[in-house]
Amino acid sequence: MVVHLWDLKTVSVKLKLDLHSLIKNRMKSYRLTKRKLYNLAKIEDYSFFSFSNILKYKYFKNNFIPLRLIMKIMDMLKINKDKIYDYIISYKTSNGINNISSPKLPFSRNVFTSILFAHHIGDGTPIRPKDRLPYFGYRQFDGIYRNSYITKLKSAFGEINFKKGYSDNSTRPYCPASCSEALCKIYGVTFSDSLSKKARIPKLLFNSSKEEKISFLIGLIIDDGYVDSTDIVIGLKNKKLVADLKILCSDLDYDCCITFNKEYGYLYILREGMEKLYDDFLELNGKYPEIDLGYKGDQMRHSFLIKERKIIRTKGNKEIILKLMENKSLTVNEIAKLIKMTRQGVRYHIKNLLKDDKICIVSKFNENNYIYGVKNAYRNSRES
Repeated sequence: MVVHLWDLKTVSVKLKLDLHSLIKNRMKSYRLTKRKLYNLAKIEDYSFFSFSNILKYKYFKNNFIPLRLIMKIMDMLKINKDKIYDYIISYKTSNGINNISSPKLPFSRNVFTSILFAHHIGDGTPIRPKDRLPYFGYRQFDGIYRNSYITKLKSAFGEINFKKGYSDNSTRPYCPASCSEALCKIYGVTFSDSLSKKARIPKLLFNSSKEEKISFLIGLIIDDGYVDSTDIVIGLKNKKLVADLKILCSDLDYDCCITFNKEYGYLYILREGMEKLYDDFLELNGKYPEIDLGYKGDQMRHSFLIKERKIIRTKGNKEIILKLMENKSLTVNEIAKLIKMTRQGVRYHIKNLLKDDKICIVSKFNENNYIYGVKNAYRNSRES
């Protein structure tokens, strides 16, 4: 599926002066004045004064020109419209602020458009400002993932020159309107089709390459998934999307299953499926470094190490955990990482140690994450 720049609603372009010379030469060879060209090309949206001004060398050099106008001129002068890509320096939504230089044209499906569409389903929001074209916003509090989103945008569409004052630290980066419209057209969807409650995997993505399918899945894992020791879990209220993900995982030969309760649907990518997914991710990441699982990839690697732990399921695990906490207060996740145990296993031993009154909650790390340490009475008895 290829989408051309002229398929978008309102786009203006900055052009190389070579095209200005070509237009002037064609007008001369066809013995056309500006007035004759204006009439023959049936320019209705611009006055002759504006049209004449646009064709001036200085204006052409320094300003963005409406793409539809320049295409009409090229058509009248029998200049192949596909050649326009040879002359475009940058483009933007007409009356827009952000422009895209070194553009990737024409637009087409690839691993970057795939993961971007997944992000816009996961933590994205269609934004519809009054009197302006809609665009995608993306909410991401993790700085690494947030910067990665911007990098993917640039890899998909070109060097995006955000307006002056745009903060790199904003938790809500956005996809410019022209790029957002192109993304929807690439997959034959509307902005509403990305809403979390009604989103589905686009049919065109099911027919895409293996790399694009993996890229889409990685995007949703980053935004809506978590690694639960031995598998990956994606829980969504949108049960139809969960069913779509099951089909996608089956296409990729990832061992998985789905369950539903009253509110949510859950996709589980089981251990063997997670291992295969991780191998595929490494291959994809080697080819496209911009696509990175970040800390969730680290969690997968830790999960694989659990299998290699020699003392797994032995009676000494509780004592090992207690020994660790004699020197430092720790969270469940920190303990699991240090001794290569599942978080469920660590939580089981923590519960028993609390019951035995050997440890206590030292502080709260966040809403559901506690820091544990040994009790002074236990520490004193050990020292005596």
